[in-house]
Amino acid sequence: MDGHLELASRDKYAALHNLPLPGSGRVTSDASADQKNTCVDVCAEFTGIRDCQTRCARDKRDKKHACGEACQTAFGSACDRAFPASGEGGSTNFKICLSYMSASCEDTCGKFRS
Repeated sequence: MDGHLELASRDKYAALHNLPLPGSGRVTSDASADQKNTCVDVCAEFTGIRDCQTRCARDKRDKKHACGEACQTAFGSACDRAFPASGEGGSTNFKICLSYMSASCEDTCGKFRS
C-alpha cells in the first residue's frame, strides 16, 4: 500500500455509509444546468488567504456529504498554502494544521442532516 485508498475500497466505504459512490455524479464541483441542485460553498482561511470550494448535490440528502467534501478540500488547500513543505517546519506544521480538519468540518457541516 502506498497510502492511497483504491477505488474498490472507496466504493465499499461509500456503500456501507450510504454515501454517494465516487464518480456517481451525485456530488459535483459545479451545478448541472439541466437539474435542480443544492450547492454548498465552504472556505478555510489561514494567514489571511482564503481557499474556497463548492460542491453541488442533485439530491438534498447529499448536502452533508457535499459540504464535507468541499470542507476537506478547502481545508487541505489552506493548510498546504499556509504551511508548504518547503517552508520552515513544513510537513510538521502541515500535519498539525490537518489535525484540526475533522473537528472544523464537523462543526461547519453539522447543520446539514444526512
